[in-house]
Amino acid sequence: KIIMMCLLMFVFSSCSKDSTPSDDESNRIIDNEDSDFDSDSDSTLLVDTDTMDDKCTIIEDIWEISEKTVFKKHNSQGPDYCIKNDLEFMEDLTIEPGVIVQFAPDVELKISAYGGSIHVNGTEENPIIFKGETDIPGSLKGINIESPDLTNIISHANIEHAGANKGSIIITNNAASTGIISLKHVNIENGASAGIWADDFDCDSKFINEMEDVTMSNLAGAPVEIPISGIGQLDPDSSYNNSNSIDAIVVSPNSIITSEICIPAGAVWKKINDGTQYIVHHESAIQCGMTIEKGVEISFESDAALSVEEDGYLEAIGTQSDPIVFTGTFQDAPSWRGIMFQSISFQNKIDYAQISYCGSSNLDSIFFKSITCIGLDNQISPGARLTITNSTISNSGGNGIETSTGSTLTQSDNVFENIAGDDII
Repeated sequence: KIIMMCLLMFVFSSCSKDSTPSDDESNRIIDNEDSDFDSDSDSTLLVDTDTMDDKCTIIEDIWEISEKTVFKKHNSQGPDYCIKNDLEFMEDLTIEPGVIVQFAPDVELKISAYGGSIHVNGTEENPIIFKGETDIPGSLKGINIESPDLTNIISHANIEHAGANKGSIIITNNAASTGIISLKHVNIENGASAGIWADDFDCDSKFINEMEDVTMSNLAGAPVEIPISGIGQLDPDSSYNNSNSIDAIVVSPNSIITSEICIPAGAVWKKINDGTQYIVHHESAIQCGMTIEKGVEISFESDAALSVEEDGYLEAIGTQSDPIVFTGTFQDAPSWRGIMFQSISFQNKIDYAQISYCGSSNLDSIFFKSITCIGLDNQISPGARLTITNSTISNSGGNGIETSTGSTLTQSDNVFENIAGDDII
């Protein structure tokens, strides 16, 4: 098999925590019979721990592994595996409790869309560690999940000094599939970019299968950077706000849908219980349905906007003590465009919300005569619908609410403050 040919290129040696072993400390594979890997009946590669005790298994000049592989704990003195170049698994990779995997600078571990899967099964007492050769943020690229296998999991693991690319954990899609992973009891720390970064995804794609007790700290980027279609997949009880350069969840654009962002039906924009806010880049389009929980705080970058399209709805229900907040990242002047409704759904409701620093420019010059924070257009007959109550609209660069002919606005007990134009037009 290809993998057996590749094994001729493996080098096994002892190494200290952050050093490369010398040749005289190495065991070199000459052929299969002399290999320190054994192939069991399921063609699974296993380290022979009797011969490999207290030596780091160096993986070098091998770019793909196409056999089921098990990383086993066998070095009590330092890392168990020293990966020297980008490595892609085309079959299952299982990592057992206590294993330390060390990466050379700028190296990535990829789980392939073409047959790959990953099962990182640490324990509370013996977590699995992924780390760089040095303690410099970005010492390694990270772990790239392209595999669509629903059993993919990283559990009880520490990922340190990663993120030389876009994130410590990167979830991507390609022509073959969409990556997916479960994350449980994971610490991501001292990274050079985002903790979790997810690629463009279709509306109905799920890329975080389960998430529980994930802590992201001391990152040079945001704890999470994902398209808005994945907002509902985040764990509200995980810990995001821990001395990161951006202590907010960054909602990135999804270029699959004409540079707009889609949200699947029934998605819930969750309040993060450690107080972490959301930052939205660009224009975000709700094409199906979205419910925003009470207490959610969303900041919009310059000239960003939220649109509720014809087949979608927005249900943002806060409370007097825990309102929903829509505001700009810059609050010295109106900085984001606002919320535009095309949807005729009776589910469009805003209650106990604070909407501020909107009206930076026109939501859509075809439908609206002027700048407004909230706009109801009539692109779809008979026109958009919205019920808004108990809410405050403030610091608008134009009107508070603008309706188009045929649209239906039901409003009561709202407050308009520092509105440059009319409260309602």
